[in-house]
Amino acid sequence: ELMPPPQTLDPGLVEEGHTIPVARVAAMHAGKRRARERRAGGDTTPE
Repeated sequence: ELMPPPQTLDPGLVEEGHTIPVARVAAMHAGKRRARERRAGGDTTPE
């Protein structure tokens, strides 16, 4: 009852939100990217 009434969002904005990966998937991709960069650069130092 303390909440404001629901708001209508632009459908384009909602669609754009669906393109944002969830944090877990983003972290997985970041980890794979760092590993690929390490292999390509020859860097053997752990993170």
